[in-house]
Amino acid sequence: MNRALQKPAPHVRHLKGRWDYTGRVLLLDEAETSTSFTFPREEPTWADFGLWDEAISHLCSGMKLLPYPLGKCLQSPHLPCQWFTTLRAMEVYHTPNNLTTRSYEIYKIQRGRISTRYGLRYEWHSTCAGLHPGTHYTSVTMASQSCIILHSSHPFPAEAVPPVAFHEVLESFGNNSLWENMVIDGDGAWIGNGIKKVCWSLHTMDLIWPPSQHTYVRQWLKALVAERSDSASNYRGELLGAALTLLILCGASAAARHNSALQ
Repeated sequence: MNRALQKPAPHVRHLKGRWDYTGRVLLLDEAETSTSFTFPREEPTWADFGLWDEAISHLCSGMKLLPYPLGKCLQSPHLPCQWFTTLRAMEVYHTPNNLTTRSYEIYKIQRGRISTRYGLRYEWHSTCAGLHPGTHYTSVTMASQSCIILHSSHPFPAEAVPPVAFHEVLESFGNNSLWENMVIDGDGAWIGNGIKKVCWSLHTMDLIWPPSQHTYVRQWLKALVAERSDSASNYRGELLGAALTLLILCGASAAARHNSALQ
């Protein structure tokens, strides 16, 4: 349909070399070479514009205006989380912003109508007390005071499962590079058990933490973090070790609380 005009491209610099069958470089030099490529450029003809107008006319029932505006920037969207439906979408439920009573309105699908590109139509049926049985969020447009048009629906998003294992909790803190050089015995549950059995309180003792290293019943955790900084010093290293230790204790405590809840 489109006519392509060839336009020479600017020079492209690249490196040339020889490769063996494994893909390793055998010889590579930095001698610049010049290669000319041609790229097509689209330039619609008058026939293309006519075909476009004809397609728009078919979509808009002989006009050149869409029956509905596109995007929420051209039309104010409906209030969020007020329209719901189920998987089969036989009914649509509306929960008005009413703080005094808990109720919802039921809209039933119009009989004999089939789904079109403009969506299904539903008529107001009744009002019920209590919580609606909807399982999907719904996007609708008010066709009249008692009729709505269903455009789309989506199931409720599943709640994110919080991390429960020691390693998962550490990764949830972000910056996973902190744990790339960590070596630990077992799954780390022994750290949480050790915290629960400690008789003294962290809030009532003055503690000095060296670089992070912990032992408990002949079990070890070692973590190493390298930082390149103009202000690097032994004191800064102790601070980083303390921060790393605090993250490890927080992760172990969170995992221990979850395991205790399951038990």
